[in-house]
Amino acid sequence: MEKTYRPKFNTVIVKQLQDSNPDVFLHPAPYDGRKNLYTIDDYAFPNGGRSFDVVVQDKVYKVKLTHVRTIDPTTLDRYTKREQSWDENVATTLAALNVAVKMQPASTHPSRGRTFYSLKHRVDVGGGLEAIKGFFQSIRPTFDRLIINIDIATGVTYRAGPLLDLFLSFLGAKKPFHVASIFGPALSEHNRLRLQRFSTGLGVLARSPNGDERSYGIYKLTKEGANTLEFERDGVSSTVAGYFAQSNRPLRFPNVICIQTRRGAYIPLECCTVPPGQLSRSELDPDVQRKVVEFATQKPTERLEQIKESLQLFAYGESDYVRAFGMKIDSANMPLTISARILAPPAIQYKAQGGVTKLVPRFGSWNMVGKKFMVPARLSRWIIVTFVDARNFDNAKATKMKNDFVSNCKAVGIQVDDETPAIAVGYANRVEESILNAGREYMAKKPTPTPSPPQFVLCVLPDTSLNRDIYRAIKFWGDMKQGVATQCILLRHAQSSKPQYWANVLLKVNVKLGGKNSLLDANQMASALFDVAHPTMIMGADVMHPAPGSDSPSYAAVVGSNDSSQSYFLSRTKYQSSRQEMIVDLKQMATELIQAYVRKQTRVERLIFFRDGVSEGEFSRVLEHELPLLKEACTEANVNPTITFIIVGKRHHFRFFPTSDNDPNQDQRSGNLPAGTVVDRDITSPLEYDFYLQSHAGRLGTSRSSHYTVVCDENRFNPNQLQMMAYTLCHVYARSTSAVSIPAPVYYAHIVCSRAKTHYNPAGNQAPSVVSDGTSSTDNKAAVLEHHRQNYKSVHATQNARMYYMVHSNAEVEVTQYVCTSSISSSLPVSLVSISIFSFIDISIPSFTS
Repeated sequence: MEKTYRPKFNTVIVKQLQDSNPDVFLHPAPYDGRKNLYTIDDYAFPNGGRSFDVVVQDKVYKVKLTHVRTIDPTTLDRYTKREQSWDENVATTLAALNVAVKMQPASTHPSRGRTFYSLKHRVDVGGGLEAIKGFFQSIRPTFDRLIINIDIATGVTYRAGPLLDLFLSFLGAKKPFHVASIFGPALSEHNRLRLQRFSTGLGVLARSPNGDERSYGIYKLTKEGANTLEFERDGVSSTVAGYFAQSNRPLRFPNVICIQTRRGAYIPLECCTVPPGQLSRSELDPDVQRKVVEFATQKPTERLEQIKESLQLFAYGESDYVRAFGMKIDSANMPLTISARILAPPAIQYKAQGGVTKLVPRFGSWNMVGKKFMVPARLSRWIIVTFVDARNFDNAKATKMKNDFVSNCKAVGIQVDDETPAIAVGYANRVEESILNAGREYMAKKPTPTPSPPQFVLCVLPDTSLNRDIYRAIKFWGDMKQGVATQCILLRHAQSSKPQYWANVLLKVNVKLGGKNSLLDANQMASALFDVAHPTMIMGADVMHPAPGSDSPSYAAVVGSNDSSQSYFLSRTKYQSSRQEMIVDLKQMATELIQAYVRKQTRVERLIFFRDGVSEGEFSRVLEHELPLLKEACTEANVNPTITFIIVGKRHHFRFFPTSDNDPNQDQRSGNLPAGTVVDRDITSPLEYDFYLQSHAGRLGTSRSSHYTVVCDENRFNPNQLQMMAYTLCHVYARSTSAVSIPAPVYYAHIVCSRAKTHYNPAGNQAPSVVSDGTSSTDNKAAVLEHHRQNYKSVHATQNARMYYMVHSNAEVEVTQYVCTSSISSSLPVSLVSISIFSFIDISIPSFTS
């Protein structure tokens, strides 16, 4: 029976295999940590394979090498010259080269995938974790050459030291001398499972009673303490604590729980030490995530200097693997200087005294002070519910907040019919009941021939972590159950806020009530977006997956424009199997959105579909699966538009910098390149239709562009048209007076996915984030999916016809912290020399024998 080990341990085994058989392995052979080993030697094994016994840590592992195929690296060269299309040979050659360049740094530094970390640059971020700086590298094919893309990366590692200290830090305990009470019988099952999710897979050095140390991986945590946990050794039963006492190594905390290894061994927590440099995959607490973002934020000049310094870590010239492959990497021209263009922004239209005014964005933003919404909503019936202590927010303060809200509504054009709404006190443990009682009170005090409930609820939340639970309950009630627009604000903002804050809030309130904040006066190149004679519908789609180790579902969302102004987008969302990348229910969601568009515009002649969340390896699968579903949706809705399908990516590592500090085109405030910068040559794909667009004026750190790949274009737009349309759509994001880093419909789809938790009743049997305790089975995933099916509640029909999903700006951390591009790339030219044979070796590592 074969046993699967982690890639890191597999690499240790294969390294020992090569070192102990120099007569076979004449040149270092790169290994990917899983199934593939690449070599330029002809091993000439009998019958194409051979087995080896490899000794690691006094144990014998059987490794079987089987020759699978020989690949020709010249196919990659032909691909870069546009002489052949992408195929398996090109992909395999590129994979082999990437494995070769990573071998040297991976042997001396913590790594994950193509990223390597240096323990010199790290900071404590709380919760038992440290943020750590690293470097990413990847060989990329461009026209007529290969380049190495290098970038700064940030990882999160477990804090090294005693395991007990790590667990204390994770739980936020400040008194280490209370270990026995914290991890003993008083440890709640909730906290035990939290610790287990946090530590599963973590490697520790465990000290045995005789003082020896060995490495183990944490599989799970026991429910019982060492003084009651029994095991059998040589036919004799004993508790774990008793075993250590009999060995004259009595435990200091005998009632504390133990770790359990995959082989079933129990080890007391106090005997375990965490080695440094172990990367964490656990979901980060919001406070920890904020500290990680702060640590990762670097000015462009600082980032570029660190990228240059990374060459010492990668040490291409010293790598035996790189030399064995005959690769020549020229770092003298690091970084590359490339060409870029700057697009002109569209004008933004608002109402002003005397008619319509147009604002031209400057450095990616504009100021609407003194302007009114183009289509303001009407606020007829509304109430205020405060979920805070009345001692901190009495009726006088609530009345002042109400007056500020009303006056600012008028300032942006929202008509407020009722300026004296009911103000009620709500209770955190009875959110729905509190809002319903406030609504009844409102209807009782404002009798009409046909009493109507409030159309809008303004809620004040406490400045504590409790607000997250209250927020979810409010959104579940308003968006899923009742069909009522809601807006939440924090106490600190309700007590003292300037007009700018209320203006930002009202950007969301207006569209939630059906209004439109602004309209675009588009550049001629983007005129197809607003062509009433040939109506164009815009869609955006995204899929969001659960945290690592979780069997919870993935969530897919699709949004679609609702008229030719491209200023109002409706949404649909569905759950689907965990980590399913393709949008399973795309046909149904797209059909409903197209039908809603046709009810207003009568027809759709062009459809532009922006798809987010797709890795490069999935491009062809997405096109093969989702484009047919999109066409079926059009047929179902009785329309036949020409379709342009564009994949938008943010998770790439190309960074662009001004050529000098005195570059007149750079944003003088941040040092980044200006909004509207386009790179469509030099570093783009040899054959694919792709470009990089910096649409957002980055203010913090080094900006990251978005990468657009056009996989289908039945509309036959030219590059200038496509780039300008994408850039224009970055200016229609409703809750901002600045351009965002991706087209607004893609951003909206991401937000809709992120609101998945609001589809479950917080007070009921909600579907939790289910995490398996080691391996994930098909049965477990099916059970979890069924549990979610029973508890998931769809969006209320009223809210489905609105932009209900507009959220507080805190949800935009990812985009505001990581945006932008430039005119220098951190890449190195690569040459392939004298590689005549690549052997592709399949490696399997069966269970060890002693």
